[in-house]
Amino acid sequence: MNFTRANFLNYVATHEADFIHVSELANYALAEPLQIPIWLRSAHSALIMHENEEYALTSGDEAQLRLVRDSEGNSRYSRKVVIMSHGRPQLEATFAEGLHQCLAEKSNLFGNHRDAFILEPENFTARTIYPITFMQPYAAGVICGVSGNASRS
Repeated sequence: MNFTRANFLNYVATHEADFIHVSELANYALAEPLQIPIWLRSAHSALIMHENEEYALTSGDEAQLRLVRDSEGNSRYSRKVVIMSHGRPQLEATFAEGLHQCLAEKSNLFGNHRDAFILEPENFTARTIYPITFMQPYAAGVICGVSGNASRS
């Protein structure tokens, strides 16, 4: 799939009826030329990801809803997209580069969850790599002093 800014802007200009939205998007593309291809890759990734494998959705039970602000600044209750790591939910983690928002919108559009997920702005906290995952490709004794817990052999 070809994720170019020009292809996307042409598509939006052809299919979007709101001229103000089209012009705002074009201005944003000029100001941040690398952002739109990143969001397009995130949208594509969200479409091919599998629920309950790479991510899960919290239920609509009142105890699992969380209070968030919507785009107009109103407080509303929302369900949550949860990252699944090796079959375990990572409740406080979020996907980076708009992928989290794309998964929430995918659930709003294609699932039986219409408007159950409030899209929140991206945060700059990305998922971190754990030391074990980082060190697996290296032979023993190649990395020294990675943390305060390093030991001598």
